[in-house]
Amino acid sequence: MSENYNDGAIPFGSVAIALKATTAATASITYIADNLDFSNPSKEILRTNQIDEPSGSIDYNDFQRATATLQRATSTTDAPTKGYLCQLTPPGGVQAWWRVFDVNTPQQKDQAHTFSVTFKKCVNAPS
Repeated sequence: MSENYNDGAIPFGSVAIALKATTAATASITYIADNLDFSNPSKEILRTNQIDEPSGSIDYNDFQRATATLQRATSTTDAPTKGYLCQLTPPGGVQAWWRVFDVNTPQQKDQAHTFSVTFKKCVNAPS
């Protein structure tokens, strides 16, 4: 059997994320984020006439979201908590505050303990 080896580095494409209870909090919980994916969804309102024929529509931006797979940074790291905040920078964008919106805990054999997380960009400055 081969020896275990860990160089301690975060692989390319991963990023360390520090989740905080508030923006002013001094304590944070660090996770390693893989597969960080940003989306800019939109919504639409369809307009119809009196016999339900299309007569127009309006498209507008929905809340920006991001998804990621978070891995515990250490074996004692707590699970991510809904409502916690972090700063993320989308590709070509500006760093902003994002709130943990949804957390799933997949259980897989022989895998690191990971969490599927959805973030929602904060529209107003959080506290």
